[in-house]
Amino acid sequence: MKTSLLFNFAFFAGLASAQLAPPNEAGVSLGHIQLIVKDVDAQTRFWSGMIGGTIVMNEKLAEIQIPGVY
Repeated sequence: MKTSLLFNFAFFAGLASAQLAPPNEAGVSLGHIQLIVKDVDAQTRFWSGMIGGTIVMNEKLAEIQIPGVY
């Protein structure tokens, strides 16, 4: 049983690994940010106003789209 459990863990861990996009001209590569915050309005103003993101809706979920990042 230990062998099959170890095999399954190793197999699925390999499948779960993700690859980032290639770095841009500045050497930065970013794929996804997920935040848990106390003040959603302040974070929305920051990411959409100061960073230049656009608010988009994905069914009931509000997301902020930044070029190359959701």
